[in-house]
Amino acid sequence: MSLIKREPSLLRGVDPFLFDRFIDPLWPDTRMQSRIDDGPIAPKIDIIEKDNVYLVDADLPGMTKDNIELSMDGSVLTIKAEMEREDKEETVQMIRHERFNQQYLRRLDLGPNASLEGISAEFNNGVLTVTIPKVQEETEQPIKIEVT
Repeated sequence: MSLIKREPSLLRGVDPFLFDRFIDPLWPDTRMQSRIDDGPIAPKIDIIEKDNVYLVDADLPGMTKDNIELSMDGSVLTIKAEMEREDKEETVQMIRHERFNQQYLRRLDLGPNASLEGISAEFNNGVLTVTIPKVQEETEQPIKIEVT
């Protein structure tokens, strides 16, 4: 049996945190801010269809009901929320700033069965629940035609 001679590691004596210096330029400290600069974030949603209503649950963390705008145009439900953080001038030096203005925007096409009347919304613990009644479909009754 022959032994393979072990070569000394090329990384011996190298600070493992040195790699952060190579990666940091790819993700600067403003990476969270750049996400907002790209535009509003689409909130995560659940859509449930029941016999007579659609239920839409949207996660809007950090918002209040005063920050939320809802509209319905035809069959399209638009959820828009925006909250601006106040810039406070303090005498202390800011080391890291990750709190920013938050915007959410989502448009959902619920189809021709969505009714424009009787829509209601409730906001509780960061979750918006929108209830949209469905148009009652007229069931076509078969008719009997006499042949003469």
